[in-house]
Amino acid sequence: MEKYNVQTLREGVSLITCDLEYEGIAEILRNLTRLRQEVRDTFDPVIKQAHEAHRASLRAKKKHDSELTEIMDLCKDRMIQYRDSIKEGQEESLSVAHTLPEVTGISYRTVYTTSVDDRKAFVQHVLENWDEWNEVIQLKSGVLNRYARTMRNCGTTIPGLSIQDKKSVALRKGKE
Repeated sequence: MEKYNVQTLREGVSLITCDLEYEGIAEILRNLTRLRQEVRDTFDPVIKQAHEAHRASLRAKKKHDSELTEIMDLCKDRMIQYRDSIKEGQEESLSVAHTLPEVTGISYRTVYTTSVDDRKAFVQHVLENWDEWNEVIQLKSGVLNRYARTMRNCGTTIPGLSIQDKKSVALRKGKE
């Protein structure tokens, strides 16, 4: 079994030529699995403690930050209302109403967001204007992979979508 080492395994050379070698490499795999469990047993408790400390810090930060954000949003809303009322007064009156005072560090901007209200109409528009929308559309591979697992035995196909399978070896936990 000396010929099985990390380098030969990484090079992808097929070295198994008989059942004895197959069983030997299976034993190596079982040993590596045990070593990996030892690594996990060593580091997972430390990681868990760090994770708990991180979560506690995030909860405390969120509590303080949410209170500040609420008050800041109220201030911003009042400032926007005042600004809009001054603009309305300027538009309604031929004489110029007083202007908004300039305050250092304060600026106004408009944020635009979208929501899809009619998916079918949107998809139809995208298909009709594919050259324009090709770069914008993002497919969720995780959703497609779950769909592939569901469809694997149905024999169903979808145009433009192919399902590949990748074989894997899994070790069962057993009695030692």
